[in-house]
Amino acid sequence: MVSGSTTLRKFLLFGVGVACWLTGSPLAAQEPALPPIRMAYTEFYPHAFTDVNGQPQGLAIDVARRLVGATGRELEFLPTADPGVMMDMIVSGEADMTATLGLTQDRLAIARATRPFGSFRTVLFARKDGTRRTLEDFHGSRIGVVTGSLTVRFAAGIPSAEVVEYPSADARVMALLTGDIDATIATADSFAKRLRQIGSDIFVEPIEPPLGQTPYGFFVSSASGDLLDSLNAQIEAQLTPEVLDQIRTSWFGQPTRLPEHDYILWGSIAGLIVLTIAIGALFSSRRNRRRATSLLTENAENRLLVDALDGVDSAIAIFDKEMHAVHWNKGFVRAMPKMVDALSKGAHLRSLIAASYTNGTIDQGMSAAEAEDFADSIVQRLADGEAQNRIVYAGDGRIFDATDFAIGEDHFASVRVDVTKLYKQAEIIQTQKSELEAANERLALFATIAAHDLKAPLVQQALLMDFIEEDIAGLGYELPEEIREHFNMLTNLSGKMKRLIQDLLDHSRSAVPPEQFEDVDLNARLPDILDMVGLPGGFRVELETQTPIVRVDPVAFDTVVRNLVSNAVKHHDRDEGVIMIRGKEADGVAVFEFEDDGPGIPEQYQRSIFEPFKRLSSKVEGTGLGLSFIHRTALEWGGSVQVHCPAERGSIFTLLIPTVAVARPLAAE
Repeated sequence: MVSGSTTLRKFLLFGVGVACWLTGSPLAAQEPALPPIRMAYTEFYPHAFTDVNGQPQGLAIDVARRLVGATGRELEFLPTADPGVMMDMIVSGEADMTATLGLTQDRLAIARATRPFGSFRTVLFARKDGTRRTLEDFHGSRIGVVTGSLTVRFAAGIPSAEVVEYPSADARVMALLTGDIDATIATADSFAKRLRQIGSDIFVEPIEPPLGQTPYGFFVSSASGDLLDSLNAQIEAQLTPEVLDQIRTSWFGQPTRLPEHDYILWGSIAGLIVLTIAIGALFSSRRNRRRATSLLTENAENRLLVDALDGVDSAIAIFDKEMHAVHWNKGFVRAMPKMVDALSKGAHLRSLIAASYTNGTIDQGMSAAEAEDFADSIVQRLADGEAQNRIVYAGDGRIFDATDFAIGEDHFASVRVDVTKLYKQAEIIQTQKSELEAANERLALFATIAAHDLKAPLVQQALLMDFIEEDIAGLGYELPEEIREHFNMLTNLSGKMKRLIQDLLDHSRSAVPPEQFEDVDLNARLPDILDMVGLPGGFRVELETQTPIVRVDPVAFDTVVRNLVSNAVKHHDRDEGVIMIRGKEADGVAVFEFEDDGPGIPEQYQRSIFEPFKRLSSKVEGTGLGLSFIHRTALEWGGSVQVHCPAERGSIFTLLIPTVAVARPLAAE
C-alpha cells in the first residue's frame, strides 16, 4: 500500500507539472520572446519585391529568412521607396537590416555591413545578330539606360556614346530588340532574368568584360546589438557556393540553350524530318489545323506590330533589296505628305531623296543636280553596307534626324525622327548658357571690386580706432566702461565684416579649371593650415593616418580643411577638445574624415547645415557660409561631403574626393 501511494503521488505531481507547463503557470517558466528583426527593402526584382499577395519575395528575402531563422528570430519587413531611404533607416535605427545593397564606399562610410555573399555585375548587352563583340566596338553608339539609375553613370564612360534614357527596364528591352538602340547597360542577373521571362535571351548577349562589379551584402544598424556578428557567422556557416547557386538558380533561372554544334543541329533537323514523314499521314489534319492557328496568331502579332509602327510619331519607310518602296507607316504620311504619291508607285530611294531636296520637303538650298549627286552618294554608301545619318531641315521649319540603314540582306529602312523640340530646347539652353557665363563674369568682376572697395575703409577704420585709443591714452584719459564697450563693439563689428567679405568671396569664386590643379598632400600642408586657423590653447589636431594625395585646386583645398577644423572648434561646447583627421583611398576615391568630440549635430539638421547662411546657433560667430563652401567645392571636384554622429557626442565629417578630380559645373548638381 505504501508503495502504491508513493507511485500515485508521483503520478499526480507529474500531471500537475504537465498542466502547469501547458497553461503557462509560474511552475513552468518561459523565456521572453525576442523582438523581430526589422528588415527594410525596396522594389528590385528579383532580389527583393512585393508579390501580388502583398508578401515580400526575392533572393535577398530568401537569404535573410534563412540566416535570421537560424538565430531563432523572426523577420518584420518594412517596404521603402528607394535605397537611400533604406540607408537613412539603418543610420537612424528605424530598421535593423536592409535587403541586399551594393557595398559602396559612400554607404560603408556611414553604416556597417555583413560579409559580401554576391556581387552586382554591370554589363553592356547587345543583340547577337550584330558584329560587335568588344566594348570598344560600341564607342559612339546609342546606349539605353534607365532614368535615375547607376547605369547612366556607366554609359557616360563610353566614349562618344549617345545615351538614351527609358522610364523602365521593359521599355529598354523592346528598344534593344527593335534596333532603336545598339546596346543597353544593366545589372547582369536581373536583366538576363527579364529576357528569359519574355523568351528573348537567345537573341541578346552580354559584352565582356563587365563595366563594373560591386559586391553586395546586408547593412546592419549599429543599434542592433550583436546582429551583425550573428549574420556573419550564419553567412560563413550556411551560404556555401552550392547553396548560393541553388538560391540564385531558383530566382534567376538558367539561360535558354540551343544546339551549338553543327552536327547536333543538322542531326536534330534530319531526325525531325524523318519523324515527320513517318507520322505525317496519321497527323496531317491535326498538323494543318495547328498550322492554321499558328498563322492566324502570327498574322495578328504582325498586325499589332504594324499598328504600333503607325502610332509612332516618326516617319518610317521600308525598301526592298533593289531599294524600291514596299511599305511606310502613317507617321511618314503625316510628316512628309508630298512623298506619299511617289511611295505608292514604288519609287526608288534615290529618286525620293533627290525629290525631297527639290520639292520643298527639305530646305537645304540644293539645285537639282546637287540633289541628285547627293542622293547617289547616299545610295552607294548604303549598298556598300554603310548606314547613313544626317540632320535635315524641312521647308516648314521642322528638324528631322534622318537615318538610312540595311535590314538583313534584302531590305533597307529610312527613318525620320522629328527633333524640332530638342533643337529648339538646345538653342534656348545655349543662349541661357551664354547669358549665364556673361553674368558669372560680371559677378566675378563685381566681387573683386567689392572686396577691394569694402576692405579698404574697414582697414582704415581699424587703424583709426587704434589712433583714437593711442591719443586718448597719451592724454592720460581713462575712458568710462560704457565707452570702452562701444569701442570693443566697433572693433568686433569690423572683424565680422571682414570675415563676411572673405567668406562671400570664397563662396562665389569661380571654379579653377582642371589644367590648373596640383597634387595636394594634406600631410605636408596641415601645419600651415592650422597656423591660419589659430587654434585656442585647449584644442589640438591629430593626424591619425597618412592621407592620400589628390589632384585639386590647392587654395580651395586649404580653405576646405581650414573651415572643417575651425567649424569643429567654434561649435565646441568645452574649453578643450581634439580633432582627429584620418585618410584612406578606396576604388579611386580619397576619403578624409574629420572627427571631433564636441556636442554633435541633431539628425534633423545634418543635411541643412550645408545650405548657405544656415547657422544652428546665434551664439557662435560666423556667416553660415563655411560648410556651404565646402559642399559646393566638393561637388565641383566630383566628390561630396556628409556628416554623421555615431555616438552621443562628437561629429564625423566625411569628405570624398576622386584621387584624380575633374571639375564640373554646378548646374550638374
